Amino acid sequence: MNQKEIYEQIHNYRQKHDIFKKSIETRPKELSVVTYDGPPFASGTPHYGHGLVSSMKDLLGRFNTMQ
Repeated sequence: MNQKEIYEQIHNYRQKHDIFKKSIETRPKELSVVTYDGPPFASGTPHYGHGLVSSMKDLLGRFNTMQ
């Protein structure tokens, strides 16, 4: 089985069983988090820090969702 077939099987399973919706419904309300990034580049030109902070916010949210 190649990588594409594995991805398609996982994707089909997640859609069939509505996994994303279930992950949101089972999440405790007190653990709900909203992050605000604000203006795209408040300090002027973009630098690696903008990407780093955005990546960390995304990573932590995804990690907590998968738990």
